[in-house]
Amino acid sequence: MIRTLQILLVGMIAIALCGCGSGRLIPQDIETMMASEGGQWALKAIEGHGGIWRFRQRAFVTFDYVKLKVSHGMDTTIENRRRDTTIVPRLDTLINLRERMTFDLVNRFAFSQSASSNPLVLKGLNAESSWLVKDDVLSEDSAEIRLAGAHLTQSLNAFGLPFSLLDTTLSFSLIDQEPAFDTTIAKGRDPGTFDTTITPYTIQQLRVEPAPSGMGLKWLVLYLDSRDGRIRKLLSPRTDSGATSATWLTTWSEQQTTLGMTLGGRRVTYPADSAGQIIGLLESDRRYYNVEFSRSVEGISFTWTSTTPAVPDSLSADSGTAADGT
Repeated sequence: MIRTLQILLVGMIAIALCGCGSGRLIPQDIETMMASEGGQWALKAIEGHGGIWRFRQRAFVTFDYVKLKVSHGMDTTIENRRRDTTIVPRLDTLINLRERMTFDLVNRFAFSQSASSNPLVLKGLNAESSWLVKDDVLSEDSAEIRLAGAHLTQSLNAFGLPFSLLDTTLSFSLIDQEPAFDTTIAKGRDPGTFDTTITPYTIQQLRVEPAPSGMGLKWLVLYLDSRDGRIRKLLSPRTDSGATSATWLTTWSEQQTTLGMTLGGRRVTYPADSAGQIIGLLESDRRYYNVEFSRSVEGISFTWTSTTPAVPDSLSADSGTAADGT
């Protein structure tokens, strides 16, 4: 299987990189990745989400972002003289972040604009610095600026996978495979009957270390669909204080395909153990939708200017599913 995978990848990457100006059909960094089974799977993940050629042709991406924070609680009802008590678990979903974001995935620049104009908040991240503007006033609060930069960096890293794997400082190793299956139910030939088709496949776990520059993580484990290389789950260290688990497990779904690039969608995060088993309740729900790729961007600067862009009108509180999601 690995040999077949290697042959297919060589063909796809050779076509993608032919004429890239380096004087080589396959640049040295790609050759290095091809030298290991882990690196081959990393390249398969990149091809499964659109490929190197499309990524380099359309480095700019704009999308709407919503982070839903889940609060766990309970409702208690006391009835009659015996004081019979009914306890009903409750999930409160709070929208605590809604933005329109623009990324330069190649140079790792980021810009975001709040959906609300009260106040209108702009954030930027470039190679030299990060900045924060509220209602056309540039913030001088160093703590606020650091938080803005950290938020954009985390968003950039989360959205940029798997293309951020094109980093020559990374090492890849295969950990394990786990069985999975797809179930399809269709109406049968006779009325009132249904036919069930079960399609088995495997999920390949790929460990990545150290993390890409600026990601702030020591390692990642990607769960790759063996059929197309796409990321289905992600295991990462949990760094927040007072955490009850050492790691996060994030499931990916409803990814959006635009111009051959498959990114965005829905990412749901749970506390997990080191083996990737969920050990707690849902923590957060992130949505990346209205994803658009382009060769350049107009009206957006990754360096602060005094001209305030128009407030976006595409953000909606009940949006969150890509129209052509997979």
